Amino acid sequence: MFKGHLAGICLLSSLLFLPVLISCGEKEQEQKEPSVLLVGGNTSCSAVIKRMELSVKCDIKWTATLEDADWAKIESQTVTEDGGAIVLSFDCNRDGEDRSGVLVVSSGSKSVRKTITQTGLDKFFMPREIHLAGTAKSPFIFDSPYEWTITVTEGAEWIDIKTTSGPAGYTNIPVLAKDPNENVGDRRGSLTVTIGTEAFSIPVIQSQKDILLADNTQVSFGYKGGDFAVITQSNVSYQIECAADWVRHIETKALNQATELFTVERNGTVYERTAVIRFTPVDGTAPGVDITVKQGQIDAFLLLSTPGFYKIGSANYFLGNNGWNLCSTVQNADGTPEFRLLNRSDLSVITLKGYDPDAEEGSSVHLSLTGWKKAGKFFIEEYDATIEQADASLIWLKTDGQAVFIVNK
Repeated sequence: MFKGHLAGICLLSSLLFLPVLISCGEKEQEQKEPSVLLVGGNTSCSAVIKRMELSVKCDIKWTATLEDADWAKIESQTVTEDGGAIVLSFDCNRDGEDRSGVLVVSSGSKSVRKTITQTGLDKFFMPREIHLAGTAKSPFIFDSPYEWTITVTEGAEWIDIKTTSGPAGYTNIPVLAKDPNENVGDRRGSLTVTIGTEAFSIPVIQSQKDILLADNTQVSFGYKGGDFAVITQSNVSYQIECAADWVRHIETKALNQATELFTVERNGTVYERTAVIRFTPVDGTAPGVDITVKQGQIDAFLLLSTPGFYKIGSANYFLGNNGWNLCSTVQNADGTPEFRLLNRSDLSVITLKGYDPDAEEGSSVHLSLTGWKKAGKFFIEEYDATIEQADASLIWLKTDGQAVFIVNK
């Protein structure tokens, strides 16, 4: 009888714990998928930067891996209750070209892929190889994140540099020769530029007989295009040719003009493009010079013309989508504009404040985005954004986190 009584107690205990176990199992099941998974931060850096930190927003555990990025490693990943941080480390990029890879952050069945890029020395030092003609100055430009120094490693007897050290920031140093090159052929030297704790060698070449030089062999533009100048140093006559119809030489009437002007048209496509401008000596005695012009593609969202809010978390809200069928811009009592997007089917409205309809493209703004339903607010978001484009009726705004807003003026 005692044994039966004991067995009954055990059975009752098991039944009492059963709902708790089921409840825990349901909670664990609910936590297998994150409700949010976002990765923020700057994913591009210059050739001399050796560390990159990104933030993660996620409400359960996550992991990070690198793909096609053998030049980088994950130094640390800190997981917190609401996300955490990832620190990537790598060496200086001593190649001329950019290098890229993919950071993959995963949680449950979801993943976010971010392309990380470290630019090459061709974009850091302008130019990567300094050419001198006679005793004329040649600009040497870089934008350093650290203090820097320059020494003449080779050719100190003829290379002259007035500034040999400086703080972090944009730097434009004139480099020149102390005397003309009276030899037949080039003479060569080099500079050592120390950025922080890293040293880089910059070749210096001074030509002599029959020369045609340009201050830079590559220029880059965003999709909007613009004007630029090529400064030539030569002792021969030359002609200019460019096969691309979107790059035009601006003719000047001045005799012996040493600054050639060009304009680059707006790129309205989603493709990058490249053109070559060729400077050719008329008599053919000196080598020619090619200038490569690179222009980036337009952001695809700038081709959109439908007002609304794009890429807000995991949802998009724009005119004509899922019942969001009315939009308007009203002026508040303080004179500031407010863009409103209305969904009549569920009595919802989203408002956007903080922008100036008359601000110039490229201006920074702080935006407040609020969603309202008949029961009250259903979300409030704050964004730092940039006015990417504006015309007579619309404004295109974009955040660092890739959120996009198109509003009526």
